[in-house]
Amino acid sequence: MRKCLLFLLLLLSGYSFSQFSEAYKELKTFAQKKEVIDTSRNFSGTRHYFLPLYKAFYNEQTLLKADTSFYIDNVKQALSFTGDQASVLELEKLYRQKQTGITKEYLDTLTKVDGDFLYTDARKYILSKAKSNRVVMINESHDNPAHRAFTASLLEELYQQGFRYLAMEMFSNFRRNAPTKLDAYTGYYTSEPVAGELVRKALELGYTLVPYEDTARNNTVNRREYAQAENLVDFMKKHDTTAKMLVHAGYGHIMKGAAGDFIPMAAYFKIISGIEPLTIDQTKMTESDMYGFMPLVYDT
Repeated sequence: MRKCLLFLLLLLSGYSFSQFSEAYKELKTFAQKKEVIDTSRNFSGTRHYFLPLYKAFYNEQTLLKADTSFYIDNVKQALSFTGDQASVLELEKLYRQKQTGITKEYLDTLTKVDGDFLYTDARKYILSKAKSNRVVMINESHDNPAHRAFTASLLEELYQQGFRYLAMEMFSNFRRNAPTKLDAYTGYYTSEPVAGELVRKALELGYTLVPYEDTARNNTVNRREYAQAENLVDFMKKHDTTAKMLVHAGYGHIMKGAAGDFIPMAAYFKIISGIEPLTIDQTKMTESDMYGFMPLVYDT
C-alpha cells in the first residue's frame, strides 16, 4: 500500500517570519533590571499570566545553566498563555536541536508532490475517517494554542457523528466529580484562552468532559501511560460501553506503537480495550517541531 503522508497545514503559516514581540522584549528588559515586584500575593484560584515570565527572565542565566530545555519549554508555555506565538517560534529558532546531514536538495524532495506525498484538507480527511472509528485521539504541543483551535474546529461535526465525550489530559483528575463547567480548577492548561474556548464550545454542544490523567505521584513514565489508558477504558465501561470519544492529549501519548522502552497511552489503550483509535499528530511536520527537520523546510 502506497505510503501517504498527511500534511496538517493548520494555523501556522502566519508565523513563518517570526521575531520576538515588543511586549516580550519590554518585559524581559524590565525583569532583568531587577525591578521589585510583589511575588508574595496569593494568586490561588486565578492566573497571573505575566508572573511566570517575570520570574523566568529575572533568573534566566541560572535557570538556563541548570537545565536549558526545561527552561525554554516553560517559557514557551508561559508565552502561549499570553498569545505571543511569534516569540515562542523565535525561541524555538534559537534553541532548536541542530540537524546534521540535511541538505537543501534533500529538503526540496520533501516538498514535492509525488508518489509518497498526498496534500489534502486535514479537517475534511479526519472527519471522513472518524465516521468509522469509536475513538479519535489528537495531540497538541502545550505551547501552541493553534492545536487547540484545530481540535475545537472538529467538535461540532464529530458531535453530529455521535461523539459525546471529550477526554482531555489537561483536565484535573483530583476533583471529586468530573468538570461540568470551566473554572480556575478545571486544569492548568485550560486557563489558556484558546483552551478555555475549546472547553466552552464542547460544553455548549453537549459533550461530557472526561479527565483521565494519572493521579499517582512519582509513577514511572510507562506506568503513567498505562494509568491514563486504564482510566479511559474504565470510564467507558462504567458510563457508556458504546461511547464515541474524542481524546485530546499531549505530544507522544497518542502513538500507537512503542518507541524503544517507551509504551504510549494509545498503545496501552488499544491493548486494554481492543479498540484501535484513529490518531492525529499535530506536533510533527510543522515549523514548531523542536527536534525534527520540518522547521528547516519552512525557513528555506
